Amino acid sequence: MPLSGHLPLDEQRVSLPVSQAVASHFAAGPLCRYAEDLGAVLEVIAGSDGIDRNIHSGYQQPPQATTLKRVFVCLPAPLKWGTPVSPAVTAGVIETGQRYADQGVAVHAWNEGCLTNAFFIWLAVLKCETRIHLADYLGDGQPLNYPRALYAALAGKPQFSRGPLLASLMDSCGDRLGNPGLSRFLKQRDHLQQTLAGLFDGQSILVLPATPTVAPAHGSALKRPFDIGYCALFNVLGFPALCVPTGRLDQGCPVAVQLVAGLGQDGLLLEAARFLEMEFGGWRKPPL
Repeated sequence: MPLSGHLPLDEQRVSLPVSQAVASHFAAGPLCRYAEDLGAVLEVIAGSDGIDRNIHSGYQQPPQATTLKRVFVCLPAPLKWGTPVSPAVTAGVIETGQRYADQGVAVHAWNEGCLTNAFFIWLAVLKCETRIHLADYLGDGQPLNYPRALYAALAGKPQFSRGPLLASLMDSCGDRLGNPGLSRFLKQRDHLQQTLAGLFDGQSILVLPATPTVAPAHGSALKRPFDIGYCALFNVLGFPALCVPTGRLDQGCPVAVQLVAGLGQDGLLLEAARFLEMEFGGWRKPPL
């Protein structure tokens, strides 16, 4: 659940020179097996630790749940250079909208063409505004030796997952070329922020895929780095988001959807997740 400005970095990461810049766009919340635990966990771990300067607030569960009145369901076009959205994920998003509709919530279809550029919008913010190098972060502040990393991967002893390593390599190539054309995606970021700010009125949420495919098998990673786009986008837009399992398994791997709410509407988001958990049955142990 990326709640930007709430959760400090761990002691290892916060000391890296690049970490403070990265953290504002990689904000990640806790992983909980059950949605009802998220609020309690956030109250414990959120808030300033006196070290991480990105933190500007803590978290307190609202005394009374906000009524959800509108759900906007988004089935975006495939991410540029990403994996097409799988039928299992599409079905999960559609069924999520139906579950809310059965409870009398108004459900509307919503889409924006620039969502296909979600990864590049995220990357443009990092490169043009934060001016970081992914290699610095992947290497824990040390220069990344690509030949050594690639050799280790080919030898069956990879230091990094394929997706982050490929993203870092492409990022380094882009830096050498001056990242041509990347800044144009900042206008799409601004457009999405304005559009979604009007959508989120305190009683509305957005439902869309978390990733184009089901969760990768244990020990594996997403096939393409661009597939993080739907999730990474909301880190740079600044809206709270979380992923909820739909109770579906596809080839033994769970299917999840992403819920997004407006700035400061974390309580509404948690309540929407708790409802889905009751509807879908929550976490299920995958077959071994």
